[in-house]
Amino acid sequence: MFLAQLHLTFYPRNCQSRESEETHGFSFLNPRVLLTGTLREVRELNHVAEHGTANRNRKLAQHRELATAALEQYCLAGAELTLLSDADNTVFRVDVPGAESFNRHPYLGKVCGRRFVLRVSTGHAAATKSELIWLAALLRDTDLTVPEPVPTSDGSLVATANASPADGASVVLLRWVEGMSLDSALDAELMVKVGRYMAELHNHSESFVPPSGFQRPRWDRNRLFGADSVLHMPDAGRYFSRDELKLFEAAAERVSRTMKRLGESREVFGLIHADLHNRSYLFHGDQVGAIDFSDCGWGYYLYDIAITLSELKSREDYPALQAAFLQGYREVRPLSESHEGLINTFMVARRMDLVNNILSWEDPFLLPWVPRFLEKSIEVLNRYLGN
Repeated sequence: MFLAQLHLTFYPRNCQSRESEETHGFSFLNPRVLLTGTLREVRELNHVAEHGTANRNRKLAQHRELATAALEQYCLAGAELTLLSDADNTVFRVDVPGAESFNRHPYLGKVCGRRFVLRVSTGHAAATKSELIWLAALLRDTDLTVPEPVPTSDGSLVATANASPADGASVVLLRWVEGMSLDSALDAELMVKVGRYMAELHNHSESFVPPSGFQRPRWDRNRLFGADSVLHMPDAGRYFSRDELKLFEAAAERVSRTMKRLGESREVFGLIHADLHNRSYLFHGDQVGAIDFSDCGWGYYLYDIAITLSELKSREDYPALQAAFLQGYREVRPLSESHEGLINTFMVARRMDLVNNILSWEDPFLLPWVPRFLEKSIEVLNRYLGN
């Protein structure tokens, strides 16, 4: 269910096939592939529809200018930039020519022929730096495959970005993660590996002690049901009837009770990826890795699990995929039957957060699938509440 129920054919420019391209999880959808519904892809579609081509091109030009200027700070001036994504962040692949014409990077040494990912963000630089601090800790403390932050020539994790009118932007460089994202080829054997991976991630989170100044968002009751949620939007009646809004209130109350009962001890609450769908975990050989940690923050481990599983729920083999994922997770980290029974509650929480996000757009109905998605959301809430 959930966003996997959205059926919208998307024809972006410069499409690259997920099946033929070694992906980094940021590449555009293959032409004529139906939108399976990750939050980041929905944001990208909204960006095109809401702001139009002119604004999009203006933003891309500004961010490409920022990226080009930032390459100098990484001793990579002259490397080739290829756009991968321009949703909430603008992401480029960086290919360094094989010729010996590049200066040695003070931390990487020779970079000829290497590949990286460069991301231009408009979020708070302290939060971006904190994301990279966690990635560095994962690389130091575990064997998990995650993007490795690359410092600038002066040792900074975040590059200064003053090359264009895009004020407040920051730039980061990450090592390229080899691997492929899978759709129809994703099977139970692979989902066991994804489950193990997430459990290792949560184990690290449980013991991670953030340094002073560490800032990441919280995926909790305040974010899901607070002032910016559908429960408090003054124009929510434009999209839902009074009875339907009562469903959101009842579901929010039920989810909040569950979260309150769980508490926020290290065993249940910590840093989570918060967007680990099947285009954010990649397979390379017999290994699985994860990319795109830009939504990572403090939240319930069950919420992380629910996000991963909800993206697969429309598949006919979902029961087998879910069982395999939970099997792999339990091979590494305990998960009680009672907590497994709460996964659906956190899927509803994810659904409500996506509704919040959609309704925050200037005009959601610019996208033709939105009415059906909102209608489907009511069906999900009715089932959850037993109506």
